[in-house]
Amino acid sequence: MAALKGSTAGLRAIAVFEATKGLLVIIAGTGLFRLAGGDVQGSIHELLSAFHLNPARHHPNIFLDALTHLNRANLRAIAASALIYAVLKLIEAYGLWRERMWAQWLAAASVSLFIPIEIYELSEHVTMARLVIFAANVTLAVFLLYRIIVQSYQAHIERMKGR
Repeated sequence: MAALKGSTAGLRAIAVFEATKGLLVIIAGTGLFRLAGGDVQGSIHELLSAFHLNPARHHPNIFLDALTHLNRANLRAIAASALIYAVLKLIEAYGLWRERMWAQWLAAASVSLFIPIEIYELSEHVTMARLVIFAANVTLAVFLLYRIIVQSYQAHIERMKGR
């Protein structure tokens, strides 16, 4: 596994990033559960005022309209989905940190799933943010697939030596 020794730091950086995403989604999901249990309209206005957003302005109004059409059941479903996603991200982060092959496959698949969407978005309108996200996801996918291929090859060589 000498060829992969230097890439452990990269894999751990991805693990930290995935764990951070998982924790942030847990915080957001918990907020949605809290919102679903109380006064949705009042909580939305409280949130807008906390961020000093004027509900009469265009963007906060879009946000306000979208959230006011959600009922408690929808909010709970969204929050539950967010929490499931977060737990999966934390499991993935653990596996990446421990350099587990299943986690590398999972991470490669989850990163690669977004590449066609990003290509479509870039074909619609190119922005610096979209280019950076696209480049980062392609880089991560290539890095993870390289590790998977090298590890598989090395395991094959070890099996051949054992015969």
